[in-house]
Amino acid sequence: MPKKKKKRMSLENLKDLEAEPEKIPKVNKIPQKPTESKSIIQEKSPSNELVNEELEKLFEQLNKWKIARRVNSDMQMQYRDTVRECKEIREDLKKEIADIRTVANTAKNQRDKINEKVNELKKQRSEANEKIKEYKNKRDEKWTEVKQIREQFRNMINQKKDLREKLFKAKQLSQIIESLDWELQTVSMDWEKECELMDQIEDMFHQFEQIKEVKKFKDISNILDNYSSQLDKLRTEANQYHQLMLDFVEESNFIHNQILESVNESDQYHSEMITNFEKTSKLQIQEEEAHQNMMNAVQELNLLKKGEQEIEKELQIVRKKLGKLREKEEALKSKETKKILDEKAQKILKKYKAGQKLTINEFRILMRTDKLKE
Repeated sequence: MPKKKKKRMSLENLKDLEAEPEKIPKVNKIPQKPTESKSIIQEKSPSNELVNEELEKLFEQLNKWKIARRVNSDMQMQYRDTVRECKEIREDLKKEIADIRTVANTAKNQRDKINEKVNELKKQRSEANEKIKEYKNKRDEKWTEVKQIREQFRNMINQKKDLREKLFKAKQLSQIIESLDWELQTVSMDWEKECELMDQIEDMFHQFEQIKEVKKFKDISNILDNYSSQLDKLRTEANQYHQLMLDFVEESNFIHNQILESVNESDQYHSEMITNFEKTSKLQIQEEEAHQNMMNAVQELNLLKKGEQEIEKELQIVRKKLGKLREKEEALKSKETKKILDEKAQKILKKYKAGQKLTINEFRILMRTDKLKE
């Protein structure tokens, strides 16, 4: 609200007030004596002139202070209106601030609740991520074992390939031994030939025994079968851990999306809260201005009331002076009237003593002045 600049009323600036064309009471002048036929003619004296001048000055002062009192009263009314208007504005702003603050606090509570939910979701996401990390490590461990066994498996296969070449020779010896043994059993021959053939079979069998890879080939086959079983088991376990990891990845992503949605909602409430608190800050400035304007008006009003008291004091002083001056005026009137009557009575008395006829007014003057007793 714009401040209205109003002139402060006090005794110091009353001298600047100019009296409005208000009718100043006429000073009661000492009545004039009528003519001999009607009244006694009053003659002006210097003392009467001074009294009249002083009375006129006092009535001007009285009128000026009455104008000052009226102006003071009008200004008090204006400042009372200003105080009332500022107070109404302040109270309206207080109510508006309270309402907006309620909305802001509601938004703040909603934001805080969502933030608590977000913190709980983050905790759940962290737990899910820990599970992801755990199952990923276990899966990787299994795949590492698979790689190791697969490497060993490849080495065994290569060894088996090498052994196959050596086993081919062992197989040939075995066939020759079987053929010679069959010839020894089925063909009739002399003793020397039979001994020669038996020596030959024994020599070949000895060669066959010397090929140890035959037993090793069997061992490698067993090892490869074992490796194959282990690989199947490890792959199954690795896939299980991988699926568990994927399940927790899905759960973590779901929780993460919930967090993003909640954070977005929280940001909206936070923005609403900030906007409303900024509104309350601006309104508080306006409220403080309205309050300050009201207090300024109250201060001016108090000064005007003080000025009103000073005006009343000055009016009492002027009225008191007027009262005393009126008493002085009345005394002067009485004195002048008596003097004039006495002078007139002396003339009438001489006329009476000379035997001249008197008028009724002249006779009354003699009676009022007790000149007939002389």
